[in-house]
Amino acid sequence: GRLVMMEDLEPEEAERLRRGAYVVSELYLAMQNSWTVRYLGEQAFNYEMAHCFEVKVSDRNSIRFFIDPLTYMDTGREEWLFDEEGTLTITRVIGSEHMDISGLKVPGKVEIYENNVYQQTFVAVDTEVNPGIFADAFERPNQPVEAPAKQEWIEVEPGL
Repeated sequence: GRLVMMEDLEPEEAERLRRGAYVVSELYLAMQNSWTVRYLGEQAFNYEMAHCFEVKVSDRNSIRFFIDPLTYMDTGREEWLFDEEGTLTITRVIGSEHMDISGLKVPGKVEIYENNVYQQTFVAVDTEVNPGIFADAFERPNQPVEAPAKQEWIEVEPGL
């Protein structure tokens, strides 16, 4: 493949890539928006076992996240989306070759499949997250922030 700059992509393709970004995922958004999150146990993903969490975004859209049980790194996701006619499309994003980018561990290689058909691969060559932003620009609290007494944002279904 050839290297492609974000500026060279069509607006629809650039938006699709932004939606799949690993920095802010539906797991984070689920906590903000009170979406349902379920732990589905360990499941096979890309020929390896992984912890599987499912975020129910809407009646027609859910996203499953796969977390490596040894490293706790994000190994990928599957978006299950039903269109208006009820046709299911499953988009699988596989992350591998994790690398340290500006202090974050992120996949250096991302492969995308739609309904088990290969679509494209992205490989990070030279990447920075928030270049030019300095750590001292942010105030960190002196005291640890106390968590609420009880959080009920996860459902666990035994046997799944």
